[in-house]
Amino acid sequence: MFGLVKSLAEKDSLTLLYTTVVSTRSSPIELERANRYARPMAVIILDLDTSRDQRPVRPHDGGPGAGAGGGRIGGHLRKTDIAARYGGTSSR
Repeated sequence: MFGLVKSLAEKDSLTLLYTTVVSTRSSPIELERANRYARPMAVIILDLDTSRDQRPVRPHDGGPGAGAGGGRIGGHLRKTDIAARYGGTSSR
């Protein structure tokens, strides 16, 4: 039961990506790992909201293809990569 609740708290229900809390907690760990192994680290931030006029007023309402970006990103990651949703509030 704890594992299920933890999973629900760590993943965004719309995109199925990790939440901002998980990415914020993981960032220092990943930076230290990159330094320890003298390997580069990349942080990529994408704005997947290309059509604000077609977005629902409250983004968590979903709508056609609301979480499609997260699924596409998640399908191209290595097991050690972390994809997280940052933000998610409406600018309207």
